Amino acid sequence: MDSQDNLTWATLGFDRRQATRKAFRAAALLRLSDQRVIEVRTTDISTGGIGLVTSWNLPLGSICDVRVRPPIRSEGMDAILARGRLVHSILSGKEQGFLIGLEFTEVPMAVTEIIEQYLSMKIL
Repeated sequence: MDSQDNLTWATLGFDRRQATRKAFRAAALLRLSDQRVIEVRTTDISTGGIGLVTSWNLPLGSICDVRVRPPIRSEGMDAILARGRLVHSILSGKEQGFLIGLEFTEVPMAVTEIIEQYLSMKIL
């Protein structure tokens, strides 16, 4: 997400995250409460949630499970699995879909630790 997108989110009151986030682009799967699974893309990640792009405009408050590769290699962990609640959704022409924010509600400690390691890494 570029600075213009961040400005738009903040102006509209959508940028309410308390945790530090970092860009993270990967393919992911989102399982909806009715058990349908849809393909999505990630935009960023924090210990509090994950930004996703989807072609579906999902209802706010929806509870979903996300599955995505870890942002860094971790022995014994080939996927991050977490449950979250949809807290915002906005159509983005740039991303060609809906930018949605999934606030984590159930995250294993090992996943939180991997995300914290990723967030603390310096990019050269």
